[in-house]
Amino acid sequence: MGTLTDPREPLAGSSYSTPSTAPPKENSVTAERKRILVVEDDDFTSLLIQELLDFHGYSVLRAADAVDAYRLANELRPDLILMDIQLSDSSGLEATKWIREVDALRDTPIVAVTAFAMREDQRRIMESGCDAYIAKPFHTDYFLETISQLVGAEPQGEA
Repeated sequence: MGTLTDPREPLAGSSYSTPSTAPPKENSVTAERKRILVVEDDDFTSLLIQELLDFHGYSVLRAADAVDAYRLANELRPDLILMDIQLSDSSGLEATKWIREVDALRDTPIVAVTAFAMREDQRRIMESGCDAYIAKPFHTDYFLETISQLVGAEPQGEA
């Protein structure tokens, strides 16, 4: 893991993606698209999750590291955060801690999406402030159902 800067300090060269601007798919009938912040440092996995969520009517924000996750969460107030636990710059658990310290984000659901699949890992992750845990690789139906339960919106489209 690299050196981590304080996310409250300006960061030169910071990169994150803005909300997906693609119009809702034809099968998406949600009046207001729920915004989900995907924190994932693997581009392929991040794009796969974005495509899945876009297809099911969600608006997706993407961050590749803990610092950008903290910044995006503060700026854009997502309805839910999908947090990879093993990020290149820090632990997703550290990012979860930072986010939980912000009053306006304290109740934002955070779902750990991780390859750490041992029972002890799950216990540690849940104790760190995550609201749910999804092991990679995940089953699409379970993934979408978990998100739906936490944001209070049914996913649109077929899984």
